[in-house]
Amino acid sequence: MDAGADQAPQTALTNGGGSVQQHRHPNGNAQNDLSQVLEALQAIYAPQSSNETRRQATEYLEQAKRHPDAPQQGYTLANNRSQPAQLRHYGLTMLEYSIKYNWEDFTVEQGTALRGYVIELARNIADNDPVYIRNKVAQLWTEVAKRSWGAEWLDMDEQLVSLWTNSLHHQAVVLYVLETLSEEVFNREDATAGLRGSDLGRACVEIFTPLAVLHKHLPTRDKSMDVRCGEEGWLQRLCDNLNWCLEQDYQNQEPIRTCAVKTMNALRAAMPWIIPKAIVATHVVETLCKVLAVPVVELQLVHLFRTLTLIATNHPRLPSTFSNQPTHATIFTRTILSNWCVLCLPLEASLSCAKCTTGQSQVWMSMTWTTRSTRCAKSSQRCVLCSPGIGS
Repeated sequence: MDAGADQAPQTALTNGGGSVQQHRHPNGNAQNDLSQVLEALQAIYAPQSSNETRRQATEYLEQAKRHPDAPQQGYTLANNRSQPAQLRHYGLTMLEYSIKYNWEDFTVEQGTALRGYVIELARNIADNDPVYIRNKVAQLWTEVAKRSWGAEWLDMDEQLVSLWTNSLHHQAVVLYVLETLSEEVFNREDATAGLRGSDLGRACVEIFTPLAVLHKHLPTRDKSMDVRCGEEGWLQRLCDNLNWCLEQDYQNQEPIRTCAVKTMNALRAAMPWIIPKAIVATHVVETLCKVLAVPVVELQLVHLFRTLTLIATNHPRLPSTFSNQPTHATIFTRTILSNWCVLCLPLEASLSCAKCTTGQSQVWMSMTWTTRSTRCAKSSQRCVLCSPGIGS
């Protein structure tokens, strides 16, 4: 394991170089202790500030991010709860700049130190922290992961599992990381993730998939990448967490509803690339179908249907795996695949066909074409996407 990432480093980390005793002020004169950062931030947001004042303050803040001591100063600002929230957020942007633009210049030791800053910030987040600070910490974690996970950083999964068991706001950080990695590693649109796409893709498959599924269905996979923690995998943990949310008082507790939504977001992001056998083994479809019964529209309509649609479009033979469970098969095929109307299907499902024939629509159901009557609120009737009702 990488012991250097387990705690915040005590030595100073500089941008792209070793220790430096004297540094110039960003404007070129005195030693820079970043004491003017808060003043500059206040000048930017103060309504009485002139445009010239805002320009000078913005220039100062941008130059401060390039200072050799910026990573350590950014960590110190972000981790100091006595500082205003906007100053702590600026400290996170200093770390972000160092990660995005100076990572290639860091030595292995400096990269480990910077990773330690981010891990410590994630451990120290609290329920009273603004959401934008928590999200920024999770974003920094993802940026570091794209550059070092599976190479120098092998115990990330262990650290995610450790955060997962702490609190709901720590779970939110983990869910952000899992969702973002799933999307950016496999959609090939992020340049940084694309450079390490093979290693990151293997690592994602390794930590999401139950170990039993990997042993049975991918016995010849490369096992040299030791990145997982535990046997269940994140797909199972996400399903278990969604089941837990449904057992709580989600109607009256917004944090529980938010956790459920974020959990489904993470599941949705994994559906295009996850092994179909893992979906079956972890009972993803059954778990998501339970959400159909909850009286919370935001859970029923938005994230749930997009997730099940991804399952249907990316794994079209998956419903046949439930032949020995007719209840779940019926729910999956009839409620999800056959209850879209001709107006909703092209927008939400992107399935193989959405042709309209005089009040009829064709949908894919149980691997056969089925014709059914169109029912939609947009045309004075209703379908499952147009109303809170299920199959109405």
